[in-house]
Parts: sequence; structure tokens; C-alpha cells
Amino acid sequence: MTPIISLQSITTSAGRSVGVDRFAILPGQHWGVIGGNGSGKSTFAAMLSSASTLAEAQRHPELEKILTVSFEDEQKLLEREIYEDDSEALDKIDTGRTTHELISEHLVDSVDLDKIIDTMQLGDFLHTGFRLLSTGERRRMMIARALSQDP
Repeated sequence: MTPIISLQSITTSAGRSVGVDRFAILPGQHWGVIGGNGSGKSTFAAMLSSASTLAEAQRHPELEKILTVSFEDEQKLLEREIYEDDSEALDKIDTGRTTHELISEHLVDSVDLDKIIDTMQLGDFLHTGFRLLSTGERRRMMIARALSQDP
């Protein structure tokens, strides 16, 4: 099977090497990159999404989009939810948009949303406001949100 993206001898435009000699993504695969702060996850994701110069990269012409999910993305969404909070001190507390609303926000028609919700075990939280979700529930919702965009 031909990879949709294949990287070898990866370096940034600043000359920093990445701790991966070879990397390939096959059609239908989804990858997660996990590491501590400052370990290069964001740099690697930026390289995959063409935000940085790629050395010796080969891209499949039909590759359309690579999505990232990060703690920073989660924080931005939380800040947006707080900014859009229109409750007053005497009103009920605004818990933010529901998990279902957020997952469906950029939904692509070809995506099986029920399968994503089931896989990410979010069925019990679909009508829960984002600001009430636990950290783990928020992270699962962020992954489901990315998958709903058919990366």
C-alpha cells in the first residue's frame, strides 16, 4: 500500500533534526504523537501539515488535511467558551456548548459520527456542557471533534 505521506531524514528549516528517521502514514491510519512539554510534538505536527519546510518529504497528491489536537487547542476552546458566556451573575451558570454541538461544529457528511462517539466513549456526555467535562472527557471530545472533520 502506498503511503499518503512519507518522511525521511526530517529536519526543520532551522536545522534541528527530529528524533524520527522515517515516518509514513498509510491510507486509513490515524496517528497520535505523545510526549512531554518541549519534546517536539508541535514541531513534528507542523512539519506534517506543511507549516515548516520539509526536507526530502514525499506527499501523496490527494492528501487534503492533517489535524492536530493539543492541550493548547483545548485551552483556546475553553477560552472561547468563557468569552462567549453570556450569563449574568443572577442568571444560571453557562456551562458552554454541549459535547455534541462541539463535535458536530465542523462535521463532514461522510463521517460516521455515531461510530466516533462510541469509539471515544462519549455517549454519556453528549448533552454535557464543555466546561463541566473532566480533563479526560475534554481530551476525548477534542479527538472526536478532529475525527469528525475526516482528517
